Amino acid sequence: MKHLIIFLLFPLLAAAQPIISCTDVIKPYADFESPLAFEETVVVL
Repeated sequence: MKHLIIFLLFPLLAAAQPIISCTDVIKPYADFESPLAFEETVVVL
């Protein structure tokens, strides 16, 4: 459930931070199946 909430909030967080490039926003979705990559995404935010 936590993942779902963060997954829904992620686009909003990305929109609130224009500094993040499109590539950085899309990459976590591509690696979403990897828990480590997901945690790294959260840390970056």
